[in-house]
Amino acid sequence: MKWIFSLLFLLVGSFSFSAPRSFTQSTSTKELDLKAELTGRDITKMNDDQLYSEVLYQYQRGDTSAMKRATHVMLKKFKKSPHADNALYILGYSAVEKGRYAEGLQYFQQLLRDYPTSNKAVSAEFAKGVAYRNMKLSRLAQKTFYHVQKKYPGSPESFRAENELKLLVR
Repeated sequence: MKWIFSLLFLLVGSFSFSAPRSFTQSTSTKELDLKAELTGRDITKMNDDQLYSEVLYQYQRGDTSAMKRATHVMLKKFKKSPHADNALYILGYSAVEKGRYAEGLQYFQQLLRDYPTSNKAVSAEFAKGVAYRNMKLSRLAQKTFYHVQKKYPGSPESFRAENELKLLVR
């Protein structure tokens, strides 16, 4: 079942992500300087494309804290970057993938709040429904899937939401 969930997220679209505005992890300048010295990669001097590449690289490595740091820097320096929403989505996806549903929901909600017209908005909304379902919050999952169908009719996520609703209503 986990592989189906992962496949659905990968099919949702290309990864272009951004970090949440309400990002709570504080990354001190000393910590970033030490990290740059140890790794030879100073993320504070990267442009938004490089930071996005760093987010994807850290996602592939499974290093959540490095992915969060890169996203935090991106949101702080390049909030209007075309990659910002995608970085938030990948953080949410990564959290849900690891069973941290509440954290994933926060990233998806931030994406929807800060980037409502994003190409990842429908994916984030659908992912919220999946997270609610996995948390055994059927009513919230149903409400979210109905919302996806109503707001994004004809989208792939709308058809997936229809299938999810059939499974929930059983």
